[in-house]
Amino acid sequence: MAREVATLAGGCFWCLEAVFDQLKGVESVESGYMGGRTSKPTYEEVCGGASGHAEVVQVAFDPAVLAYEDLLGVFFSIHDPTTLNQQGNDIGTQYRSAIFTHSPEQRSIADKVVANLAAGKVFSRPIVTEITSASEFHVAEGYHQEYYQRIPAGCGRLPSGSPTAGESCLVALEQQSGCILFADVSGSTKLYEAVGDAAAHAAIDLCVKLFAAISEQHGGRVIKTIGDEVMAIFPQASQAARAGVDIQLGVHDMAPVDKVKLGVRIGFHFGPVVERDGDFFGDSVNLAARLTEMASKGQIITSFETVELFEPIQKMDCRRLYSIPVKGKEKEVEICELMWSDSEDATTLLAHSTVPKKGTSTLRLMYRGKAIVLPLERRSLVLGRDATADLVIADRMASRAHCEIEQRQDKFVIADRSANGTYLSIDGDSEIVLRREEALLRGHGFIALGQTRATATEVVEFFCE
Repeated sequence: MAREVATLAGGCFWCLEAVFDQLKGVESVESGYMGGRTSKPTYEEVCGGASGHAEVVQVAFDPAVLAYEDLLGVFFSIHDPTTLNQQGNDIGTQYRSAIFTHSPEQRSIADKVVANLAAGKVFSRPIVTEITSASEFHVAEGYHQEYYQRIPAGCGRLPSGSPTAGESCLVALEQQSGCILFADVSGSTKLYEAVGDAAAHAAIDLCVKLFAAISEQHGGRVIKTIGDEVMAIFPQASQAARAGVDIQLGVHDMAPVDKVKLGVRIGFHFGPVVERDGDFFGDSVNLAARLTEMASKGQIITSFETVELFEPIQKMDCRRLYSIPVKGKEKEVEICELMWSDSEDATTLLAHSTVPKKGTSTLRLMYRGKAIVLPLERRSLVLGRDATADLVIADRMASRAHCEIEQRQDKFVIADRSANGTYLSIDGDSEIVLRREEALLRGHGFIALGQTRATATEVVEFFCE
């Protein structure tokens, strides 16, 4: 039987691609745009709504292994087909629910699946999924392809546990609750530079084994290791908290590697997760990963929602920080720090990292030889290509008001406001991309607007001092 192609729209194409990539019978998945009025649309044009295109995935599959009806069953289980031009906090016609059919047979099957879902009252509201013939498919920019494989925390909506179209769906999704924890060796890149590959690899391997052993000791299960990071799940938030504290203590007691002292960043969150083939997905996983990115060396960051599940004595060791906006959530998420040592050194470290420094903390930005210092000149700064921006960035990939940097107590937070995302590189860490999200600036690094630093010609350098 010949290969078939399906084209589907259901919100952010990163999230759809991440799911369909895992299905048996799928040969390839490509993110792109369809159903618009213009030729050669760019991501910024699509996000602006002017082109009329939807974000879609084009799935090539073997119908002898995976039937088109089963593919649609998966499609309806991983997005909400009852919200018009919206998936969660992603709002706009580009996020509409749509099936673009490539043959009369596909049209007939799509109509049948939707009719069966409506007749069975699977969803509490009417289905608004558009069914129309496929038009020209425009491949999305390269940085959108295989996004979840490159940036596991980047997608905020993976398999949800919504009902599927009958019992033919091939994917077995088990929804449950658990506490996802990430433990990440801080500054591993600098360690390799300082002590060489062999010594650095041995030290990081020892840390990863320590993370795994302590997680298991406290009732957790290691899901996977990703380079110098361990991802684990715990039945209870209190177990994850104890594991996080013991991991910090264990790394703190490790001898320096050729005078280089290792550190660890930890983030965790309790909430609903979806398990498939031994891996876990969902908003709780993504939030835990983001909290880990926000943590500094030696810190444990979690959500206030998770702290509420702690044992009373554990709650006494927590300090509220501030709230952050999270993609897919209507309300901001309040975050907390779990303090793990009563020693004088640790107390001093925590005090310096959370208490305002009465104006001594500054952020210095360098762009085209020009220096801007916060908060001496201002407490916030808008970066973008519009002439009204505080710092005008001459890059066609930048939005008019692309992102904003704001001082909050003694910290500096960068918030993305763009269509193409803000790319953040911090020394010692991998580059991350923010999409309508925030991140904490620390140390030294670079900011690129709308594209990765590797391809950007306009880059802003920053120094937290």
